[in-house]
Amino acid sequence: MTAAPAFAPVSTIPRWPGFIRPLLEVLSDGQTWRKRDMERAIADLAGLTADQLEEVLDSGQLRAWNRIGWATSALRRAKLIEAPVRAQFR
Repeated sequence: MTAAPAFAPVSTIPRWPGFIRPLLEVLSDGQTWRKRDMERAIADLAGLTADQLEEVLDSGQLRAWNRIGWATSALRRAKLIEAPVRAQFR
């Protein structure tokens, strides 16, 4: 008898640490990016599919944007990126 796995992933979207490298690559051009443009570029660089981009959390937020947001927040707290004004990053 085979035991069921103890944990089954909810999504194929990488967890937030998986977005750190694409985020840093996008921001490495030195330009200030608007949040939505940055998220799109990160999703493209990470190779997310249309289905992955449509996944929604119970809260109604898109799962990919949520995870990119966590990666962004972690890098800001570490002072590796900055937000010169609201919803813009470099």
